Amino acid sequence: MSIGFTFDEKILSEMSLDSFLNQIKPNFKSVEIAPDEILLPFSNYEKVAKSFEQHHFHIPYFVKEKQYFSTDHFSDYERFFIIVDKLRQYSIKRPNIVFHPSSEKETLQACDRLLNFITRKKIDVTLTLENISETPPSELKKYLEVFKSPKLQICYDLAHDYYNKNYEGIHEIKDYLAYIHLHGKDEIKHQSIQFLPTSEILKMPKSVDLNLELLYATQPNYFNTLLEDFNYLNTLL
Repeated sequence: MSIGFTFDEKILSEMSLDSFLNQIKPNFKSVEIAPDEILLPFSNYEKVAKSFEQHHFHIPYFVKEKQYFSTDHFSDYERFFIIVDKLRQYSIKRPNIVFHPSSEKETLQACDRLLNFITRKKIDVTLTLENISETPPSELKKYLEVFKSPKLQICYDLAHDYYNKNYEGIHEIKDYLAYIHLHGKDEIKHQSIQFLPTSEILKMPKSVDLNLELLYATQPNYFNTLLEDFNYLNTLL
């Protein structure tokens, strides 16, 4: 298992990239990046990638109107995958790329097109569908069962599941589990993991990489909270 964190570009409003990396990298083995050259030049994402031995990625928010699975906007995905492919060389293991489900039709189309694209371009990544508030973990299985590809797996978000009315846990998806997102929730999402029940964190399998998905917009004390969450998680594991 490696413990990683989500790199949020907004932290650079407080400190330089070099200062941030020098202080954060002794604690973490991996990083999750949503590279978007509208926000930062490629050289900055490359510097982040080089600072950690393992990388994961999230489909970024530059996809037009946040239509994550619209095939009309596939050029945005192609642009994203070009960056991912350039950064792949710095990761010791195959990276996961996290993306969200939409309607059943759009999700099936997206899975098909993305799998074909990474296969045709020989991009060494695993696509991981993430359970969101509207889509519980068990519903993701149907997409994986359609494609039966080792390059299509699940990213389990504990908070998205736990705070739903019908909490499922990972039992039904454990055979498809490639990656885990951890973040807490009070009145808003993406808070410290100390909002999550310890008993539920302890159920996460130690064979799967964990990512602290803290976001600057919902946790302005992003840097210190990341370090606190890392230390807290280490005491549990």
